[in-house]
Amino acid sequence: MNTLPAEIQTRIRAVGADNRSGSIHVTRLAASAMLHLAHTLETMPLDQARALLVQTAVALVKAQPNMAPLFNMSNAVLTEGERAVTPRDLAESVRQAVRNFLFRLQENVRAIVEHILPLLPCACTVLTHSYSGTVREVLLAAKRGRKLKRVICTESRPVCEGVELARLLGEAHIPVTLVVDAASFLYLPHVDLVLVGADTVTTQGVVNKIGTALLALGARHVGVPCYTVCGSEKLLPASVPAPPQPQRNPAEVLAHPPPSVTVENFYFDETPLKLFTAVVTERGVHTPEEVARRLHARPVHPALVRAIAPDSRPSARIPDHSAGASH
Repeated sequence: MNTLPAEIQTRIRAVGADNRSGSIHVTRLAASAMLHLAHTLETMPLDQARALLVQTAVALVKAQPNMAPLFNMSNAVLTEGERAVTPRDLAESVRQAVRNFLFRLQENVRAIVEHILPLLPCACTVLTHSYSGTVREVLLAAKRGRKLKRVICTESRPVCEGVELARLLGEAHIPVTLVVDAASFLYLPHVDLVLVGADTVTTQGVVNKIGTALLALGARHVGVPCYTVCGSEKLLPASVPAPPQPQRNPAEVLAHPPPSVTVENFYFDETPLKLFTAVVTERGVHTPEEVARRLHARPVHPALVRAIAPDSRPSARIPDHSAGASH
């Protein structure tokens, strides 16, 4: 197997190390690695270039296995590259696939904003969790349309990226209340809706920052609508195993635990689709059942099937206790 060029390895490490940005920003980092690789592919024999491209695609997927856009961009790049007959063709196919994917990312956000705004009541109060670039754009558009009264942001521990969202919204003159994660249930009876993003959507649920599942359960209990907004790049094909949930640095939770105390730190959980009132994508407002059907129709390049295969690591998927809950 070829060794990845040092510059590509550095860029992939940057993708894996980013634990504060939304998936769109992380996808742009991954795209820069792919575009940089294209220059190298032009100088190699075609079979070696293909092997290096697959190796890079798999490494990017594994760098952030819970972010479906990295998988879907890699899938698009490998699929487009199948038609190449020369190294130059392959390099150009990589560039074109990446640029098309990034263009769709931006267009999807604009379309999602158009679809979600009619669902927001006038002068509404919205509770959101973590930092989603798409949620940010929805809230800014709601403010411009004079539909937004107030936003409640959770800190989103352990790295507190929700604080950054609160700052950005405050700078846009949106009234924001910043609360600790565990306080969200206290505020749910006083909001009009819950709005969250997604890093991955599987046939089982929405993978998002840990705490989303409890927030969705709480919203169901008090009868508050709960929406997730995400472009199709977040949809993980049904034929791909759900990604494993890796442990993160325990020092982010407690730097020096006392004897006999084990610290576990997960960044994501998986919320059952049925807990969401709707999933809003660039194609419109979908029921959980409609989303599941779309996932079964998405093709996958065979080289990626093994990239995020499950292993023995623990998962932060919650039990589904939603069947008997009130709505």
